[in-house]
Amino acid sequence: MLELQSTHQDSVYLPRYVTKPSPIYYPQAELFLSAIPHQLHFTYFNQLSSYVLYFQKNDILVEINILERLYYKNKNQHKRTKYFRKIEEVRRIILRFKEMKIGELMSEFIGLFYGNNKNQMHQKKWDYVPSQEISHYVLNRANCATSLMDKALKCYLDAYTDFHSLLCQTEFMSFALACLSILARLSILTRVWISEMKKCCVLLKGWIECFPHENSNH
Repeated sequence: MLELQSTHQDSVYLPRYVTKPSPIYYPQAELFLSAIPHQLHFTYFNQLSSYVLYFQKNDILVEINILERLYYKNKNQHKRTKYFRKIEEVRRIILRFKEMKIGELMSEFIGLFYGNNKNQMHQKKWDYVPSQEISHYVLNRANCATSLMDKALKCYLDAYTDFHSLLCQTEFMSFALACLSILARLSILTRVWISEMKKCCVLLKGWIECFPHENSNH
């Protein structure tokens, strides 16, 4: 399993420095050498596919883009205030999440089960299995993204508290209401995303031990 090397930097930022293994895949028959019943592999794959479809949605990204527009529109007027610094912290974390491109990574990963054959993907017929090396990379990156979004939840709450205080003072009410609305939607979407990703990681953690290694003889 690929290990994330320790550095002095926050662990949720480490995926930037982990080398991505080659996206190698093998015939599906390699998977059936494990002790797990064949049908269970198909069940795991169907579950994984449903998770991947969810992660390809852009609900969180839509809110991130709205926050970006709000940020640039109000930056000059509010940039020296405490509440705006909280929005900057939220923005920094969620842009890092956006940079990780988890939806694209999961889509690429599920594509390896089809040998990257788009026609097979439409037919829902998979004949291959990724190597353990690329699978562990995906799992590590997904875990780091989950840690990052756990951190985002705290930032949402801190920022929400400050903007609620601003609203109570009846100052910049339209700006405060817009930020409160975005923070509330981000919080809901993030909690659902984290829940789904954690379930996906549990599935992967147990299943990919059955996948073939790159350095084994085939």
